[in-house]
Order: sequence, then C-alpha cells, then structure tokens
Amino acid sequence: MNKKVCIMIILFGIWTFATGCANHRYQTQKGAAMGAGLGAIYGQAIGRDTESTLIGTAIGGLVGAVIGNYEDQRATYQQNQANYYRQQNYPPPVRQQPARSGNRVVVPGQYVGRQYVPSHQVWLPSRQTGVVVER
Repeated sequence: MNKKVCIMIILFGIWTFATGCANHRYQTQKGAAMGAGLGAIYGQAIGRDTESTLIGTAIGGLVGAVIGNYEDQRATYQQNQANYYRQQNYPPPVRQQPARSGNRVVVPGQYVGRQYVPSHQVWLPSRQTGVVVER
C-alpha cells in the first residue's frame, strides 16, 4: 500500500510541476500553492499526523514560492531584453554564420604529439588561400 501511495505522490508532483510552468505570470503564487499542497501530502505520508502535515505545508509553500519567484524574475528579464532591442531598433542578437563561399580542404592524417589524427575535411573560406586537395 505504501509503495502505491508513494508512486502516486511522485507522479502527482511531476504532473504538477510540468503543468505549473506553462504560464509565466504569477508563478510565485502558483509555486507557493503547489508547494504547499505537495508539502502537505508528503508531510502526511511521512509523519502520519497533523504536525507533520503542517510542517510539510510550510516548507513546501516556501520552496514553491522561491522557485516561482525565480521563474517570474527570469520571465521579466527576458521581456525587458526583448523590449530593449525593440526600442533601440536593433535586431535581436544572432550567432554569426560561417562564410558561405569557400572550399572543403582535406587535411592528411598526421601525428599531433603522440596521438594520430586521421585525415579529415575542413572548411576553408575563400578569403584565405590554401591548396584544395580532392580525394
């Protein structure tokens, strides 16, 4: 019986945290409520008395509020970053793409230190000069 209860509690906790992060508004309150609920369940399952349930509720509510507050701050930071780029008329930062013009060069196998590196291909942009070896 205890195994079934523990499995149900764990599955409920996973489901709660998976569905609780869908909306980025008011995560502190939602986290506190979900943490208090899970803490009460765990406290009752572990201690089997009212005192354990209350302690579990308090600890779960506190931990849930801290996690929810972190999520709120992260969402606010991302929104502020997006607003900044929008106000400055800057495009959002993008990773630099490699140059499109160039050739693939075959580097022959060689020893580097005491380790053998087999032959392989590397991309050589057209700005650089080099010998193109085809195999």
